[in-house]
Formats: sequence, C-alpha cells, structure tokens
Amino acid sequence: MQMRRSWVIIVHIALCCSPDVSGRNESEFTFTLVGVPAAPHFGPEVPTLLGANLTLITSPRYDIFRWLQGPKQVKLMKFERHPIVRTNSGTVRGFRQEILGTEIDTFLGIPFAEPPLGRKRFQRPFRLRPWSGTLDALEYGHPCQQLNYTAGWEWVFPKKEQSEDCLTLNIWTPRPNSVGCAHQRTSSRFHTRQHVFSWIFSERFHDNLFACRLSKTVCPLKTVLIFIYGGGFNIGSSDWEIYDGRTLSAYGDIVVVTMNYRLGPLGFLNANIRDVPGNMGLYDQQMAIRWIYDNIKNFGGDPKSIVLMGESAGSVAVGLHLISPMSRYMIRRAIMHSGSPLWDTPDNTIDGPKKANEFAEIFGCTNRSVTFESDKNTVLDCLSRIDAAELNAKSLEILGKRVLTYHPRWGDQFLPLRPKDAMRQGFFRDVEVFMGVNRDEGSIFLANTLPEIFMKGPLPNITRDEASLYMVFFFQYILRSGTRDIRDHYFSKFENNDFGGVRQAFIDAIGDYLQICPTVYFGEYMAEYANNVFFYLFNHRPSNSYWDEWLGVAHFDEIQFVFGMPLRYPDQFTKDEIELSKKMMKIWISFMKNGTPSLTNGREWPRYRLDKPLYIRLDTGPTTEERGPHHENCEFFKKYILR
Repeated sequence: MQMRRSWVIIVHIALCCSPDVSGRNESEFTFTLVGVPAAPHFGPEVPTLLGANLTLITSPRYDIFRWLQGPKQVKLMKFERHPIVRTNSGTVRGFRQEILGTEIDTFLGIPFAEPPLGRKRFQRPFRLRPWSGTLDALEYGHPCQQLNYTAGWEWVFPKKEQSEDCLTLNIWTPRPNSVGCAHQRTSSRFHTRQHVFSWIFSERFHDNLFACRLSKTVCPLKTVLIFIYGGGFNIGSSDWEIYDGRTLSAYGDIVVVTMNYRLGPLGFLNANIRDVPGNMGLYDQQMAIRWIYDNIKNFGGDPKSIVLMGESAGSVAVGLHLISPMSRYMIRRAIMHSGSPLWDTPDNTIDGPKKANEFAEIFGCTNRSVTFESDKNTVLDCLSRIDAAELNAKSLEILGKRVLTYHPRWGDQFLPLRPKDAMRQGFFRDVEVFMGVNRDEGSIFLANTLPEIFMKGPLPNITRDEASLYMVFFFQYILRSGTRDIRDHYFSKFENNDFGGVRQAFIDAIGDYLQICPTVYFGEYMAEYANNVFFYLFNHRPSNSYWDEWLGVAHFDEIQFVFGMPLRYPDQFTKDEIELSKKMMKIWISFMKNGTPSLTNGREWPRYRLDKPLYIRLDTGPTTEERGPHHENCEFFKKYILR
C-alpha cells in the first residue's frame, strides 16, 4: 500500500489596523494548518483542515476570513511624524520629512554590527545583538576614526566627532501611499476560502506584509540603492551633507541607504592573523549589506532589487563586492563612479604583515624580538590601549603619505583571488553595470601629491622638463619601473614651454592611471562575459566648485548632481545645473529600476564593448555619443596596470 504523507505548517499572520507605520496597531495570530491529501470540495491545491483548527474558519468569533478582510469600519489614526519599523535587530523609530512634495520616512544611525572596541578593534565585525525597546534613529551616527583633514566645503564635513563606535547605516524611504501605491480593499481580493489559502501559500503573502502599513493600500516593494562613500579608504562618512539620500529617494521613488565602515589602519591593517586580518572595512560593508538584505523589506524595499553604488574607493569596493563570494549574491545591479578593483596601488597583501609590524613599532608595541608573528597577544594588548585618534595622528606624523597605503588585500574569505585574476577568469557576479569617470580625474591628485607647487599661491607655469621630473617621482613610488616610458608617452609631443599642454598631460597621466583606465578595464571584462555595460563621461565643471579653475572637471564633482543637491539648494547653482541634476537623476534611476540608463527622445544608451567603446558625455548641453574615453592611453597603460 502506498503511504500518503501529511504535514503541518505554522502560519503567523499580522493584521494591521492603522494606516501609518508610526502608529501601527496590529493583531497577531498563529494558525496551525495540518495538511492531508486534497479534498475535492476545496480544490486540488487547498489542504483540508482537521480537528480544532477547523473552528478557525467556522466560528464567527474566530473567522479568519473576517480578519483578513479587515474591519468594516476602521477609525484611522492621525499619522505621527515618527514612523516605527521592526527589524531583526529590534524596533527603530525614525522621522518624517518632506522633499519635492513627497514625504520621506528617514532612519538615521541604525547600528548594524557590534561596536569594534577593545580587542575587537582590528577584528572582523561581530553580528549585532538585538536590543530591547525602541531605538531612536533620529540622528546620524559618529563617523569612524580617520585621519584629520580640513575642508572649506561644508557639504563634505562630518556632523559629529569621530568614534570607533561608528558602524551605523541610514535609510530614506518614501512614506507608504506617498508615491505609487494603489488603493485596494483587501476584501475584494478574497471571494472564497480557496482564494485565501492560495494567497497564504503564495510568495505574495510574504512580500505584501509590508503593505499592512496602510490598511487599505498595497505598495509594491521599491528598488534599493546602497551607496558606499569614497575617500581612498582613509577618510569619509555617511553623514556628509552631500550624501543625504532624501532627494534621490523622493525623485526616484526608491529606498536609499548609506553606511559607515572602518578606515585607514583601523579598517585595513593586515597582520594576516585572526585578530588583525585586513579588509575589516570591507567586512563592515558586507555586514551592512547583509543587514539591509535581511531587513529592507520592512522599510518598503525589495531585497531582490539591491543596486550597489560607490564613488572612488567606494566604487573599488562595489567591484570587490561583485567579486566576493560573500556579497555578490545580494547584488542586482552596480553603479561605479571613478574607480574599480583593477587600480594599481601599493601592495597590502604580501607586504601587509611587514607594514603591520612597522605600524605597531611606532607605538612601541613591536620591536626586533616582539612581533605579530612571535607574540601577537602582547602586541594586540599594547595597541588596544592606545587612543584611536592617536593611532591615526602619530602614524601620519611618522609614516607620512605611506599611511595612506592601507588598502584592501586578497587571499582571505572575502576576496580569495587577486581581483585581476578573478576578472580574467570570470569569477564575478553577472550584473548590469553603469559606470563612468570625470574629465579631469587626475587634477586633485596632482595638486595633493605636489602641494608645495600647486596648492600655494598662483598657479605656476611648469615646463615639460620640470613636469617630467615630478612624473618620474610620482610613478617611481608606485611602479618602481617604467617611469620614463610613461613620461615619454605623455610629454613627447609638447614643447618645453607649453605650460597648459604639459599641465593637462600630467593631469591625464595620473587620472588615467588611478581612475579612468582601471574603470575602463573593469567594464571591458564585464562586457567580455556578456554583461550589459553602460559608460558615461561627466564633462561639467560645477559653478560652485571648491577647486581652483585649472583643476577642471575634477574627481568627485558629479556626486552632488546625482544626489540632487541643486534641487535642495537652488540658490547655489545655475538653472542649467538644476536641469542637469534632474537629467542625471532620471538616468541613474532608470538604470537602477530597469537595468538601462535612459536618454531623451527615445534614444538608446549604447552598450560599452572592447571592440566598440562607446560612452555618453554628460554636461549642461545635449548628450553626445563618443568613443573612448582615453582609449589610446588606456591601451598603453595595460602593460603596467594589468600585469
């Protein structure tokens, strides 16, 4: 006789009675469904309910259909300005603000990992223990400890003091029923018991639990943008005004998330031991992405539609997450501004332990007989007693610019392969990629590398011979060979006193090496494996630029337009720049939602390929299609960057 199997399923149902998440007043019920072979009168796919469970659908007092339909008369509570959302970590309370006529529920400073304090200072992040009560997510968390820097631009300055207790994230999400929600009485959806059970056992039941935030409104889950800030893995914070996500969230009807992660030696010191493994900052990012993946549905976001976006070092991180087996499964699409994992910077993998011992020696924690390898506990105890601000300040004083070389490593769980090898072998997430660069990427790096020449007083007119000496100095530190070849490639066609041409060639050489060509190479690899790649070149110098005019369209200039700053501060921009910001947000949002950036007049954005490297130039004028960028220079640099 053939055995006929039965099963038991526990269904937990939360029924909402309030139209607002801030005052959500819900009843919760658990039903035990005992399944046996299908009964004809219920239909072939609906289980028969046995025993006492049958009373749940027969007794008027416990009528499940009456509960699912909701009360016939609902007294709507007046919405409050502090929405409340439940997460796996606990309940959070945010605040509501209006921008562009849209109400945005905002949650700031939500912790996603345990604070990396004491002996945890250099370790991978630890999963956050749930809190009790309701956490007020009303202000940004502290920026992570980092090198002190001066900035005359208020939009790129932290709002709080630095702290090691900094692993927090921020969420902006359109209020339910604020944009794009369809009014629909739930009672109209359920005509028979078969309809109810078909709905309960479908994926839509789980996906639409968030819609209970409005008892009569069903809101589709929204695209989620996660942004990772740049700063060379040494500076940066999610509380910078320029990264405020409210405008982009309202303009695109999307959920925007930003995060903090550890920086400098606290984020990337690599002693190649469990307590100082390197890549701590990347593990922070990965834990934040995982927290968002697990919880964003409660904020109205779709975990299956996560778009990862970063600028500069943040763009490098985005590429690393596409490669990492720990992150890539959570990413639907990627947007990469001015950077990729194929950049060629001083090694922190093979040389990592040597650099870690050198760092510890600054504070008297290592010497010839005591090292991380010989007595790690003594070294760690010593380093854990030193104030974090002193770690940064004193290491900068002793090491100078070498303190800026604590970067991601490879050969660990997060990044098993060297990024160049992973890309060649196709070990990365197949996704649509939207990427691009700015016209004069190298200008601020030139100025900051040689501040005594370019940052004091009037712009000097340097000759080709002088510039050749400086260029050899710059590339000798990183490449240690081939510097004369690079000098000749960029300067050979200029006369000695062609000051403007020599200066622009110097800018191009540094920009090509650090940002433009690594970004191009990453796009070529992605396209080679049949991924849709779209490329832009930002060509507008902002009227409010912080930089001297000779620096042109500098690194980072495009970010304020993508985040909609001209719409928040129209008095600081021209009318053309306000329109440029709108145009760029439409393009970026189109890619986030559909996988294709949009152009006006029905034009299609060309795909970027190795044999046809087409990109779109973006500025206040008409968008134009061009070839490159810097194709000849990037072909030249391949023997150095991709070696």
